[in-house]
Amino acid sequence: MSRFRYLEVVQSIIDSISVGDYKQGEALPAERLLSKEFSVSRETTRKAIKLLESQGYLVSLPGSGTFVNLEIFRGMHRCIDGFSDEATRLGQAPGQKILFVGVVAVPILVSQAVGIPKGTQVVRVHRIRILDNIPVGIQDAYIIIDNPRFLTEEKIRQSGSIYQILREEFGIKLTDATESLSAVPASIEEAQWLNIKTNAPLLHIDRITISADLSPVEFCTMKYTQSYSYHTVIHQRCI
Repeated sequence: MSRFRYLEVVQSIIDSISVGDYKQGEALPAERLLSKEFSVSRETTRKAIKLLESQGYLVSLPGSGTFVNLEIFRGMHRCIDGFSDEATRLGQAPGQKILFVGVVAVPILVSQAVGIPKGTQVVRVHRIRILDNIPVGIQDAYIIIDNPRFLTEEKIRQSGSIYQILREEFGIKLTDATESLSAVPASIEEAQWLNIKTNAPLLHIDRITISADLSPVEFCTMKYTQSYSYHTVIHQRCI
């Protein structure tokens, strides 16, 4: 059996939701019944359900079961996807123009933000991000990994996705991130890179991403034009 069998279960459930076999607000069958229906283990079913929850298709209510979420929430959950992964998922063509890739001493503000010693060697990746041949943003990332010299410009140029390289070549599983959002005016240089007017508003995001062992892996400053947007879901604070 394919080790990606859970993805087949995910797609089957999405198809059932799309054609109305499972209606919004309706409870899904119990894990035991779904496992039997798809001829998979309970663990595989549970993995599929968790992914569907992260994508906004399902919502689990403790003590009640798992339900089909409202249509407006589907696809709105923010996941630990890179720019390329997210663009591809939305049917857009991602691209990049690399401004700088190299091993540098971590800047003081970044070291303070992620809690690593001053002078730590990290990989700085400064890129213009492109969607469907249109520049939509600037990313300035500091990647915190062992053997930083192995994350080369050639690898980034070929892959386009740093997160994919971290997964496949470094074995790093990214699990959580925190983002701070604000609005800033475009500098003269940023306006030239993005083909917009100087002082045009940009969405400014600072993201810190951590791995499964709670180690900081990335500090990234992102600035996007108004042509780039994303949706998210906000939950009530746990009490």
